[in-house]
Amino acid sequence: MSTTTAGLHTAPLSDLTLANLLNTEWIQLCTSPQAASELASWRHAEPALSSLDGLTDLPEATRADADGVLGALVRLAQSGSVLAGRAVVQLMLPKIVLMARSQRRCLITFEDAASRFVAAMWEQILSFPIATRSARIASNLALDSLKEVTAGVARDNAAQIGVDDELLARERVHHEEVPAGIELLEVLARATARGVITKADARLLAKVYIESDYRAGAAVAHELQISRTDLRKRCSRITHQLRNHADSLVA
Repeated sequence: MSTTTAGLHTAPLSDLTLANLLNTEWIQLCTSPQAASELASWRHAEPALSSLDGLTDLPEATRADADGVLGALVRLAQSGSVLAGRAVVQLMLPKIVLMARSQRRCLITFEDAASRFVAAMWEQILSFPIATRSARIASNLALDSLKEVTAGVARDNAAQIGVDDELLARERVHHEEVPAGIELLEVLARATARGVITKADARLLAKVYIESDYRAGAAVAHELQISRTDLRKRCSRITHQLRNHADSLVA
């Protein structure tokens, strides 16, 4: 696990602004006298960090004992060490970049996604239950951050098409899965942003296809004060419009 985004220079620089800034800051921290002083206290407090001569030793130490090193840094961060939390963010930066790239299908830029993931990672570091989740820490931090960012993007997409909080809550991201409704909201938000369908059409499809897991179609039609036949016709018209513009909806 590298503490820099090595190999990412092949991407457009505009895609890596935040990563570049974090890497530059990290290089400065590695030569900082204050960081060296704090590292000395880490060596006494955490056995997994006892062999470190400097912050630049973190990648090798993490490769040898990922859970030990990350666990130690998380504990230190939760005890008030900003540098320890920053070290975890740096160690996780390659994963952050990859996860940010995965969000390109959503209506956010790479830079927006990267900023969201860095913020989410900090939150996860400070709240991570290290006493009960001491294994696969890197994977768990990444997964928890992904859930938080995905839920945030879903809220933004829902707000864009006017879906209410109650409906969105039914598609909340659970521990091990991202419900299909979240992806539907992304498609509908993209379709309204590009003028393929109206916000009213998007809200209708969201109501029908997300709530279909919870209520019969008749209940939706009754709420909208239309017949089930009219409901099917309206949904058919909207989905036909989406299919006709499928190419333009590819992120």
